Amino acid sequence: MKRWRLAVIVCWGVGWLIGWLIGSIPSVAIAGGMDVKQVRIAAKVFSFLQNKPPPGAIIIVLSGAADPALLATTLQTFKISEGHIPDVAGAVAVFVNSTAEAAAVKSINPRILIIGTDLGCVDAHACIVAVETIPRISVYLSRAAASSAGIDFDTSFKMLVTER
Repeated sequence: MKRWRLAVIVCWGVGWLIGWLIGSIPSVAIAGGMDVKQVRIAAKVFSFLQNKPPPGAIIIVLSGAADPALLATTLQTFKISEGHIPDVAGAVAVFVNSTAEAAAVKSINPRILIIGTDLGCVDAHACIVAVETIPRISVYLSRAAASSAGIDFDTSFKMLVTER
């Protein structure tokens, strides 16, 4: 009986240690764009939209902004394609690298959900959502950019993010 308890305690301790070590591994950036955590968090943004895009809607990933394959696995109901700024005309959302890209996208398609990693992009009201994971997970929402694009989020989302 005592060996059994010792085995349970040792297994629990080893499991806790492995979990702690895995949790302390820093995020791995993909091609200078969003890291894996950012992609997964950004993908959850779509579930908080009040007017959800229909299945098969197009989401454009500008070169280097995120991993299109990872997005495709997390957003399986949408068509994910890597593209360039002129390709955003028929898209419902776009992942960008910078404020300049977001502004160019907005000039082509003012009703598109623009997601990035740069807080400055949200502050400039070019991006609607920005996701940071370092030093902690933070999601920022530009209320002005969302309003001008006609995009509204559930109230529960607004409680989870920092509005700018």
